[in-house]
Amino acid sequence: MTSDEAKATEGIWCVVANIKIEHPFGQGGIDTKSGTKQFRGGTKVYIGGCYAGTCGGVTCIGLHRNGRSFIAPQ
Repeated sequence: MTSDEAKATEGIWCVVANIKIEHPFGQGGIDTKSGTKQFRGGTKVYIGGCYAGTCGGVTCIGLHRNGRSFIAPQ
C-alpha cells in the first residue's frame, strides 16, 4: 500500500449527533416542529471540519428528509 492509498483510506474525526424529533417553534414556543428543513427528526448526522472554537462553518452529512439519500447541505 502506498502512502497515497493509505491517506485515501484514513477516516476523519467528526461529531455524530441526532436531529431533535420535536422542538418548540413560533411565538412563545407554543407550536412544535419535527426535524429541520433538510433532515427528519431522529436522523443521525455527521459533522466534520470543526474543532472547538476554530470553525466559522461546518459540513453536515445525513439522510435527506424526502429522498433518503445522503446529502451535505451548504
